[in-house]
Amino acid sequence: MSTKVAASRSKKVEVTKDEVKPEPVEVKPDVVENDNEDVEKSEKVTFDELIESFLEKYKEVRSGLLALGAMTVQLRRGHNQAMRQQSAKKKVRKAVVDSGILKPVPLPNEAEAFLKAVGVAIPENRLMRRTELSGAIYDYVKAHSLYKPAPSKESGFDRKVIIPDVKLRTLFSLGPDATLDFSSINVNLATIYRRAKEADESGTAPAPVPVAPKAAAAAAPAKKGKVAGSSA
Repeated sequence: MSTKVAASRSKKVEVTKDEVKPEPVEVKPDVVENDNEDVEKSEKVTFDELIESFLEKYKEVRSGLLALGAMTVQLRRGHNQAMRQQSAKKKVRKAVVDSGILKPVPLPNEAEAFLKAVGVAIPENRLMRRTELSGAIYDYVKAHSLYKPAPSKESGFDRKVIIPDVKLRTLFSLGPDATLDFSSINVNLATIYRRAKEADESGTAPAPVPVAPKAAAAAAPAKKGKVAGSSA
């Protein structure tokens, strides 16, 4: 029995092996070639896209670097400017209003007489800064156009040369043909203040204010009249 069963089994296996045969696969060469071409085309397009994307990213990064460089320059300039301003603030000193020409000092007699003649108010204590006196003189010169005539200039005056009138000649003890400029005004003022200071320290009376030529001419006849009356 065993030999028959084994024989029958072997027969079945052989039959099944013979019956199951693989179907032949037909290869279409045209389809394979087309697929290869499509793959190559897709790879080529993808590479171009990558190159284009890379260039775009490179441009973005480059523009960003340029912007950062410009910002760095601005930051450096702002920092330098802030440092200069800070150092300038440290160097600024408060103006001392009670020293030098800014110190209120007694007015010399000549200066007081001039200010009264031109209508400038004088403090009750007769103390005034030299800058205030020089400012009053400049204002007087400008208001009365006491400049040298110069028709060649548009204004008609040479503002560098001052032609003093009687009041200014009296203030500075000037002759009839003397001229002034803005620097000589300060020099003459310094001389007036120095004489007044020396007179104050010595305890002597200050030198009398010289009489202007017009005033002297007006006073001369009166004096002669008195003498004539007394002799009579």
